[in-house]
Formats: sequence, structure tokens, C-alpha cells
Amino acid sequence: SHAEAMVCAHNHIYRAFQPTGKTWMVISGNGGSLLESTAPPEKRFFGFSLVEVYDDGTVIQKSFGHEFGISYKDSSPIAQYPTTIREKNILTWK
Repeated sequence: SHAEAMVCAHNHIYRAFQPTGKTWMVISGNGGSLLESTAPPEKRFFGFSLVEVYDDGTVIQKSFGHEFGISYKDSSPIAQYPTTIREKNILTWK
């Protein structure tokens, strides 16, 4: 159906990949619940995704996140755990 991307958030992880080699799948469910232990350590962070759509049709997805203490319920003071950009993907493949 020529879909360029599917963005979903049910699983408690962050992952962006191209399972067919073309269409993107972005799972952005790392908003604050206990994260899935199956995620690799570099993907275990709380965060959100920003999707930008430009006039020329380009679609860019950016993942922002911050680390947390030993438990996901620990406080995450911004000075100790700043929110940073973790990944940027151009979702357009026309």
C-alpha cells in the first residue's frame, strides 16, 4: 500500500527499524511505564518521539529521551538525567 511509516506505542520500548527494507516501523512507547527488559540497554530510556512533516513531503522522526536510576520509579532530576536527542530518522522514501 506504499506506506512510508507506521508509528505506534503499545509496547513499552523505543525502536525504529525497517522490517521490509523500505517502510519504517517506529515503536515509541517509552513514556514512563516500566520498560520492557527485552530492549537493548542503549534503548532503555524514557522519552518521546517528535514527527516533523515538511512542505516538500519530507518526514523526519526524532527520538528524545532521558536515563533513569536503578528503578524506573526513581526520581530523574534534569541536572543528572538530561533529555537529549537519541536518534533521528528520515521516514520518507519516495
